Amino acid sequence: MSNKGRQIEDLLNKISPTASDVTNPLKIIGDGKMIDGVKNIFNYALDEGRKNGLEKGKKIGFAQGSALTFSLCGAIYLLPKGVKFVKKRISEHKAYDEMGEKIYSALSEEITVNSDEGCVKDEKNENNEA
Repeated sequence: MSNKGRQIEDLLNKISPTASDVTNPLKIIGDGKMIDGVKNIFNYALDEGRKNGLEKGKKIGFAQGSALTFSLCGAIYLLPKGVKFVKKRISEHKAYDEMGEKIYSALSEEITVNSDEGCVKDEKNENNEA
């Protein structure tokens, strides 16, 4: 709201004028016609509201546009990095699983081959334990 608009608002909110107190200012504002004075006040208030709304809208629009632009730029920048990170993690997990399978298969083949040959028991350790 403009400075003059605030002054008018404060003046009207401070006092409660009677109808006879308002008729003379309305005639002055309307160049001798009270109805034109009312129209001028109405149009002034309407323009003041549009001006304030436009300024407020510009600020809000700028903030929203900036936030949206920043978000989109961040997404465009971070999305490929995220995809690369996920692919790397998947390949690491796959390599981990393959190594585990390789270790398991190698150990299971050796253990089953050796267990088929039979175990050689250490008789000295068996006698000492008993």
